Amino acid sequence: MLTIILAAFLISPAQATARAAVEIEVFDGDKLLISDPGMLWGSGDGVVYLIHMDGSLVHTWRTKTDWTHAAEYLQDGQVIIASTGDNRLLRVAANGEIIWSSDSIALSDGSTFNYPNDIQIVDQNKYLVSDSHNHRVIEVDEEGQVHWQFGVTGIPGKDALHLDDPHNPERLANGNTLIADSGNNRILEIDRNGIMVWYYWPTGTEALDWPRDADELPNGNLLIADTFNNELRIVDRAGVLLTRIPLPSTPYEADAMGDGSFVVSCVSPGQSGGIYRVDIDGNVLWQYPDYGNPTNVTAQVNNDMNGVSIFVKSHLPDQIRYPGRRPAVLYVPGGLEDGSFASNAASSFARLGIVGVHFDPDGRGLSTNGGTYLQDDFGGAIHQNGFRKVLEYIRSLSGVDPDRIVVISQDYGNTIALGAVAGLPPNESPLAIIDIEGPASRSQAASANGGLIPI
Repeated sequence: MLTIILAAFLISPAQATARAAVEIEVFDGDKLLISDPGMLWGSGDGVVYLIHMDGSLVHTWRTKTDWTHAAEYLQDGQVIIASTGDNRLLRVAANGEIIWSSDSIALSDGSTFNYPNDIQIVDQNKYLVSDSHNHRVIEVDEEGQVHWQFGVTGIPGKDALHLDDPHNPERLANGNTLIADSGNNRILEIDRNGIMVWYYWPTGTEALDWPRDADELPNGNLLIADTFNNELRIVDRAGVLLTRIPLPSTPYEADAMGDGSFVVSCVSPGQSGGIYRVDIDGNVLWQYPDYGNPTNVTAQVNNDMNGVSIFVKSHLPDQIRYPGRRPAVLYVPGGLEDGSFASNAASSFARLGIVGVHFDPDGRGLSTNGGTYLQDDFGGAIHQNGFRKVLEYIRSLSGVDPDRIVVISQDYGNTIALGAVAGLPPNESPLAIIDIEGPASRSQAASANGGLIPI
């Protein structure tokens, strides 16, 4: 029951939302194939999905992948995926079934994948893979036969034979391979014999900073995603920098559209991913997801048990995009923490149209009456009463649906949340409490962190 409630609570099935969009591929001219790595490294919740340019969902490929870096469409609804966190390649059917995995083969050179972060289809069941932490690009088939390689396996370098953490290789029409040699801040073109036939390796004020994608444009110029310079570049084959296109965030990959605009996946550390369509001057023509303009509101809520003003921060969704009363998520900190740990998560919920709230329990963070109250109640009656006052405040907000409030408690915060809610009538209680690793018995709740709570 809880799972069903939360699925409906969080997101409309007609929409898809990138948490950290990495690779994108323009598909059929008006669609995007998006690789979403997942919420956390090791979480196994990566996903690949296809959207229309208006943001509506076409299809989702769901299977257990870890840090899904890249995907390409094959045929009959299948995609090939570079699942970086578990060092494997997967061929996945439309229903999410794994049809083939590199776990089932041994590479012909005796090596193993180490952080494969991109894959391109070059022939039937034959793929071009950037095996990044092996510092190489290889062409490999589904039987494990390595047909071509550039870079020395496991050995980084910056000469004409080595790579350093490459990204996004592209097989060109002439059979050569274009490589973003990220760790060396250069772009290389390598022929079938492993000879470097062209490079772009500027220095000084024009130096690249971790380039992660390079594509050949129809006129022969190159489009480069220059990550930490926060820009796209267009350079010609003479190495002349023709255009610098500023971006709102750090680019991972860029594709040119037929109308002179560019679609770019951008990822800022610690933030949700964004996809932008920009013109040659960097003006944003379209973005996905369209989060609107969330706002932050702070308040001081009085705890009538001890007179402490409790600091509360609410992250509110854009009122134009998300009008009316919205569901809310209230975070309860664990251990001896204040509420700042939940700031990024609460902000992410606001971008999804859900009010995200966190607070500092009495005696912590900004809930100290100007530094005069530093006593910690260890989740006891004072903290629980303060939590009830915060919950009352949230229920009173004009933009919150009081019947759709979910509490997320972490670690020892469970003692605050459950103790407080146990004393509330049903019409004042949250819809649900989701606890992460909280105490599971009365004795644990009474003794954790040196607290003095009677059992």
